[in-house]
Amino acid sequence: MAVGLQVYKADGSLDLDLTKRIPKFIGVKTVTGTGQLLISEVADNPNNKLWYIISSYTPSEDKGSIPLIRISDAGSKFQWSNIPRTTFRYGVY
Repeated sequence: MAVGLQVYKADGSLDLDLTKRIPKFIGVKTVTGTGQLLISEVADNPNNKLWYIISSYTPSEDKGSIPLIRISDAGSKFQWSNIPRTTFRYGVY
């Protein structure tokens, strides 16, 4: 029997399953402009997968615009381009 957290939607379908992997919080980063951040926990262990959540950002003059942080194809770094001051929390699972 698996042990962990499972969350179901109102219709009974599985929404979140943490029975196989437990998320690990690594840190908080504030970025602006263009850049990238290599995460050694993924580079050293390719079975880890990155996750992030944007916790705050400075709205741009374009009202419909929100910052986009991309996880690289190799899955070991975050990349961003032309974004306003943005803070995100990140980790691995």
